[in-house]
Amino acid sequence: MKDSASAVKTYLLLILTLMIMIPPSTAQDPVDIDRIVSVLDATAIRTDNGLTGWPYRIQSTLSTSDRVYNGYTVGIAGIGDFLRKAADAGYSSAEPLLDEVLTHFIDTAVSRDGLSYWYQLSGSRNPGWTGSRYGVSGIVRTMTGAQEYWEYNQTLMHSAVDWILAQRDDQGDLPISPNSYFTSGLEYGEAGVVRDLLYAYESTSDNYFLDAAEEILQNFVTRGEVSDGQLKYLWSEFGEGTQFEDLYLTGVGTGNAGIMTTFLQYYGISGNTDFLDRATQIGNFLRNSEISGQWRDNSIGYVTRSSVNDALLGYWSGSMGIASAMVRLDREENADIAARVDKLVRGMDTVFAGLSDSTQYAGIRMGAVGQAMFYLDLYEAYGGDYKTRVDEVLGNLLVDDNGLGVVVASNTEGYSVNIEEGITGLGMLLLRLQDVMEGTDDVGYSDLVEGASPLTTLVTESTASFPLAILPLLVLKRRKSQINSISDPRWNRSD
Repeated sequence: MKDSASAVKTYLLLILTLMIMIPPSTAQDPVDIDRIVSVLDATAIRTDNGLTGWPYRIQSTLSTSDRVYNGYTVGIAGIGDFLRKAADAGYSSAEPLLDEVLTHFIDTAVSRDGLSYWYQLSGSRNPGWTGSRYGVSGIVRTMTGAQEYWEYNQTLMHSAVDWILAQRDDQGDLPISPNSYFTSGLEYGEAGVVRDLLYAYESTSDNYFLDAAEEILQNFVTRGEVSDGQLKYLWSEFGEGTQFEDLYLTGVGTGNAGIMTTFLQYYGISGNTDFLDRATQIGNFLRNSEISGQWRDNSIGYVTRSSVNDALLGYWSGSMGIASAMVRLDREENADIAARVDKLVRGMDTVFAGLSDSTQYAGIRMGAVGQAMFYLDLYEAYGGDYKTRVDEVLGNLLVDDNGLGVVVASNTEGYSVNIEEGITGLGMLLLRLQDVMEGTDDVGYSDLVEGASPLTTLVTESTASFPLAILPLLVLKRRKSQINSISDPRWNRSD
């Protein structure tokens, strides 16, 4: 009996010692902003000349994994914009890495004949692109957002805008890269360039950017096709005879929903009601056209058509993003969208419940971060239980570290740290959630990441029959894996 009692005492002493060894912040350590910055710092590629950027994929066999993009959606500019927003929100840990990003763009600008641009790939001599995903406009958006650098960057940013405008052809169309073809959407095309220039204007109040945006818009609006009060834009006129012929995309990233949000953004700045009318007409197309007005199987609302005519649920590619764009229109002008959104959400519950782990993504474009962003859009617009949905998605994301401390792009394609598929997108979501929740009576962002952590909550709920003293062991096991992976020297190299 004494031996048994002694064994219990020894076991309890061991558990107590482990609990003392683990600081409270470690035992309750979800993926917060500071930790995301830490992972970005650890995964950055540097040489003797400074920051090169971040690989497109980590632990992936894809042929594009080692590419280091300069642009916004999948590259350095987007990560820099997150770091800038984090620094502005008071996260001082983001400031040194932000300085590295801004210095990278200052040092690597290519200047010819008074015009400045950046290569599509960092460290490679290849053509510059115009648009947001890979190109110059996304870099301008990031650089102009950093106000403390503005007096040093103003001439460079004006020169970059001049380079963008100089790429237009004889018809005034802006190609995705010099002497290439025109597209219309946010990621590669003119609508995205306009959006980035409008962001630059909003950051700086410099009319140089607004004037350039209006120059592009003046030509762009003439390309739309209007019929029965519905306005739509062709993805590109250069698809004749290919799979892209007569392709009217509907999604936010490359389609008409994204164009609609650009028109609403310009309307908000200029007060020009013509663009509210155009946005409303695009909304009519999204609601009523045969490729976007369906609620197929009561699960997919607006159909995003790709080259294989897929119907998708994603935020940048799919129903959630299109619905969010319609919600934005609804806030400007009654678009009768609330009932449709509710139907989409109920259908999504069924779809996501049936997905296997191998088909689930975590990023903004097609995954859980985008899902949480969608619910946050709905919470801002309608309030109610949508905040609970945000918390549920976040709770799962914040513990799904997959060894590297980063959000997985997919179970088969490795990891990413960019906005589109990685932890930078998650960071953008957390910063936005903080902005939304400040000044409300609901549970705020600080309660989510500093109070009862989702890790502790989920482990407690799933191990209710376990002895409570075992929980620190579970936390310690996960944390040790994270530390070993984050410090992996392969992703903190200086050669």
